[in-house]
Order: sequence, then C-alpha cells, then structure tokens
Amino acid sequence: MMKKLILIISILCSTFTYAQTDRQITVAVDIAADVMPDKANHWTVYIYAALPDKRLPLAALKTTLGKLPITVKLKQSMFLLPTHTLNDFEQVVVSVTVSKDADPHKHSGFDLIGKSPQLSFADSDSITAVVTVDRLDQRD
Repeated sequence: MMKKLILIISILCSTFTYAQTDRQITVAVDIAADVMPDKANHWTVYIYAALPDKRLPLAALKTTLGKLPITVKLKQSMFLLPTHTLNDFEQVVVSVTVSKDADPHKHSGFDLIGKSPQLSFADSDSITAVVTVDRLDQRD
C-alpha cells in the first residue's frame, strides 16, 4: 500500500514539474526626452509584468533611471507572490514606472509611466516588449 502511494505521489510530482514552464519577457525600456526629469539619474525605475488593468506584479525588477535605455528579462522566478506568477496567466502588460521615491507604494505627481500593449503567452513561453516611459503616472 505504501509503495503504491509513493509511486502515485512521485508520478504526480513529476507531472507537475514538467507541466511548469519558465516563462520570460524580454523588455527594452527607454524614456522619452520630453518627459526626462533634470538630475534624476538616481530615481527608481520599476519594470513589471501584470494582468491588464492591474498593478500587482507577476514578475518585477528594480533599477535606476541613469541605466536607461536598458534591456531586461522578467522571468517566471521573479514573482512577488508564489500564487501570482507569469505561469499563471496568458495575457499580461509590461509597465515601467519611474519614481523619485524608492518605495513602489508611494506615489507623487512627478512619477512617470510607460506601458506595453497587451502581450500573450499563447504561442510561446518567451515574448518580447518595448516600453517607452512617455507620460505622467495619473493614478486614480
């Protein structure tokens, strides 16, 4: 009985392991010259993939404005919540937020944003996006 149980658990675990993918998004990020703040090389840049019309990241990366333009990879392993990852959803949007503050939860009237169009993992586990930060981040 115990051998059968172990065999079943082993098969289930291996099936789950093979079913998981290592999705990733290669993102080229730049900022429009007309919105570039003066003396802002140290401002924080958050690059993240989320569900369309949502802000909770499925994968996220933090850098500084002085490093733009930059190309990065948002990977399955870069999740914030293990139940909310790139593997869990087919449609995503990549957002890039530029903030004077290092805390992603703080918002000021100076924050900037850029977004990709809606992207899909339907045909591939590796997709690309180009995002230009081009406007003020007007949150509700």
